[in-house]
Amino acid sequence: MDNLKTLIEEFLRNMGIKDPGVSVAQNATQTKVHISLDDAGYMIGKEGENIHDIEKVLKLLSKRKGLEAMFSIDINNYRGERETKLKDYIRKVARQVVMTKKEIKLPPMRPFERRVIHLELSTHPDIVTESIGTGDERYVVVKPYP
Repeated sequence: MDNLKTLIEEFLRNMGIKDPGVSVAQNATQTKVHISLDDAGYMIGKEGENIHDIEKVLKLLSKRKGLEAMFSIDINNYRGERETKLKDYIRKVARQVVMTKKEIKLPPMRPFERRVIHLELSTHPDIVTESIGTGDERYVVVKPYP
């Protein structure tokens, strides 16, 4: 984990970021990298697009150096806050699906967001979720349980 942290700090310094705050936390199922920056807007990008791209580049670099390549990156807790908002939103959608007995198609989302939705509703007995489409157009459909 120290090597991964060093790699990410070096990457950020090469981007011109002085003193990036990087921490790596690992549990049995995942490795999360938290980055703290003073001016993170450009690093996060519109709807977290840049986080996704930075994560992709860092995973390639990490793999090339023989380090852990399965990790997620969060900058200034953007993804953490996005996950909380998604969970609140999807609970409302689930209630609507249960009440109306009609499926709801959600807008296209990134894999991280779709995963949050599937996990959040996986224990809901009256709901089934399904991802449909490909690439940037992939979305989740929330359906009443048959």
